[in-house]
Amino acid sequence: MAEEAAKEQPGPTAFSPVRCIVKLGGAAITNKGELESIDEFSLRSACEQLRQAMSDGDGSPEKVLGMDWSRRHGDTTEPAVDAEEFAGMAGLGLDTNFIVVHGAGSFGHFQASRSGVHKGGLHSTLVKAGFVATRISVTSLNQEIVRALAREGIPSVGMSPFACGWSTQRRNLASADASQIIQSLHAGFVPVLHGDAVLDELLDCTILSGDVIIRHLAKLLSPKYVVFLTDVLGVYDRPPTDPNAVLLREIEVDDNGSWSIVKPASLQGNKNGVEISVAAHDTTGGMETKILEAAMIARLGIDVYITKVGTEHSLRALKGDVNTGSEDWLGTVIRSTTSEWFRCGEPRAAVSISSHSDHSSSSPHPGPTNSNAVSLPRVRPPPLRAFASVWALPELEIPLIARPQVRTMQGISICGSVASPRGTNCRTACVARNDLRLPSEAYSISYGACSGHWHVGKLHMRNYRRRMKTTMKTNAKWLFGVRPANEDILIFYFQMDLQTRIQYALNIEQFDVAKQLREKLTEIETEIIRQREAKRGSSKTEAQDKALNLLRVRADLQKAIDSENYALAASLRDEIAKLEAESLAVSAKALAYQNVKYAFRLGQKVRHKVHGYRGVICGMDPVCCESKSWMETANVEKLYKGPNQPFYQVLVDVYVDPELLVAYVAEENLLAAEASEKGRFDHPYIEFLFYGEDTAGDFIPIKQLREKYDQPRYEDSGDENDDDSDS
Repeated sequence: MAEEAAKEQPGPTAFSPVRCIVKLGGAAITNKGELESIDEFSLRSACEQLRQAMSDGDGSPEKVLGMDWSRRHGDTTEPAVDAEEFAGMAGLGLDTNFIVVHGAGSFGHFQASRSGVHKGGLHSTLVKAGFVATRISVTSLNQEIVRALAREGIPSVGMSPFACGWSTQRRNLASADASQIIQSLHAGFVPVLHGDAVLDELLDCTILSGDVIIRHLAKLLSPKYVVFLTDVLGVYDRPPTDPNAVLLREIEVDDNGSWSIVKPASLQGNKNGVEISVAAHDTTGGMETKILEAAMIARLGIDVYITKVGTEHSLRALKGDVNTGSEDWLGTVIRSTTSEWFRCGEPRAAVSISSHSDHSSSSPHPGPTNSNAVSLPRVRPPPLRAFASVWALPELEIPLIARPQVRTMQGISICGSVASPRGTNCRTACVARNDLRLPSEAYSISYGACSGHWHVGKLHMRNYRRRMKTTMKTNAKWLFGVRPANEDILIFYFQMDLQTRIQYALNIEQFDVAKQLREKLTEIETEIIRQREAKRGSSKTEAQDKALNLLRVRADLQKAIDSENYALAASLRDEIAKLEAESLAVSAKALAYQNVKYAFRLGQKVRHKVHGYRGVICGMDPVCCESKSWMETANVEKLYKGPNQPFYQVLVDVYVDPELLVAYVAEENLLAAEASEKGRFDHPYIEFLFYGEDTAGDFIPIKQLREKYDQPRYEDSGDENDDDSDS
């Protein structure tokens, strides 16, 4: 019977979505006043409640069978091993689709702060020794937490970010391999991660906070909710030790990342009075960093619950049973202003990769039906909010975005559809918010055997007074939109998305699928390179053609000499001299294009010198690469420097002109934005082209964008002043 029941349990191939990511705060499970001291009671309470939250209520055995079969150092008693009872169990009766991340508390922070690990510099012997000491401390705490969970019968496995290959670049997460985490979830284990000392590409090393880990995993795995367990009931308007401290019951996060208090009503909309303190030895930024990370998770449409460990409130939070309208639950809920849109839609969808199969073109696309189809976990793609899309490949059908996203930015909505490779419609959606509406415009592009179809929205304002302000500029032809520039950005997104799909397939060991996807990606990238070299701004192809012609004529010259046709040889020598001069000129021109000095950098906020609109640099060409007809329409020849100057792809703030997404502007018509002009900037492409803003208010381009334009990282002078709270 046990064997039959066990067969009915979900196997490792039946991946279920992540239900919850839990953060065990360092202050909650350790005694922060004592070096490397665990609060055994709080840790045990947290593990017991985690088991209750995971229990399905039916198959959970009355007796908890522990999985810690090791003997502690100095303990002479033999460990209890319930091998026979485990063998007779049909299953654990637990929903193990949880991820646990814990803070360091009194472990690790002391070693890191004394040695300066968080500031980097492995050339220093002190920092190198501190790096080793910090990792010894935090991994020992991780082992104790895994033990505590195992004693509650939770099949947990400890995972170190350093050992998994996670790294940073100037403290920003640069590499995060989640394959081991996904495989562990796939096999029915609960991954237990922790804040860790990791290598940094620029600083040599730094501290990777557990809160940053949670934010990344939330973005990657889309849990239903995230729970932070702390030593207090939640976020207060001042230090909780203050007798006048007020618990903030609900915080809303705006689409631009700012947050405001919703409950209690007495503090509604006010965050200026909130005082946040950071412990002197805390190298991860303290409560302010935690709130900001929680706010970034909430922006993904995922509710975040913060409450005290070991209470009835923490148990309800772990179960996801939190009603903010009720006064009997004490804690802080952080959610996005657009969370309700997500709760109204489908809770989860699968991203499918399957072999090509025939579907009727007269009916909606029924989805993959081939027996070789594999289901990948529903993982959020790079956060493009402006369109939905499908790539149609000869042998694969890859829905890149399973449904239109409504979470773009404040006041913007999505109206679009996902079309099947044969033109049939899978789903339509149209949501209007505030005074903006986003109808869709169909685009398509073909690269060899691959074709992409997407719907790109244009923003149209309902507010006539605001529209009148922009109509004057539009009618004056102050801005020339370029369809190729817009398509170039979208294709760049598809490249990244396809790379992500390849990684997903590798994570679940679907190597054949990953191979096919990689072949398609190679085809696309080859065509992109060919088109890039054929642009006016690249003389590489022309130089190659001249060199080939030169070789051909020299071969003809040798044949003429061998045949003693000296008249032909003389004319060929003249032709060779002409080709050599032309080849030299073309090569010099190509070198000049390659070594061009740009006045502006990727992500920099700029202002149009003539018309005054704000924009952000998202691409650049050494010369104007548009068609002759476009240059004639835009009067490029009338510019002071003409077409032979750098031209920039500029994202235009949608509140300036919602009709146009990307402008193509000559360098002489741009000015660097003043500090007073670097306020809020809204555009649907911002989220997938840039990490965020730097201290100067400009955007930080993602690594792939910098590599595309061969641009180095820009280090803002404001980042040079290291501060503990920044690490």
